[in-house]
Amino acid sequence: MEVTVRLDDGARLELKDVGVAAEDDKIAFSIDGVLLNVDDETLEALTGNTVRPVAISFEVDEE
Repeated sequence: MEVTVRLDDGARLELKDVGVAAEDDKIAFSIDGVLLNVDDETLEALTGNTVRPVAISFEVDEE
């Protein structure tokens, strides 16, 4: 089963620390935070299960 939490859908992410570095053929990152306003259906699907990320999406803002 795959569950997606999208910030566009109303979930809120409170980040405590974020680090991202791209070098050669690697992207290293660390994220420490809390997801809030996650819908009940998603919370029910995750509760009591072992979860792991299967995809990470980044939006790049060009300056």
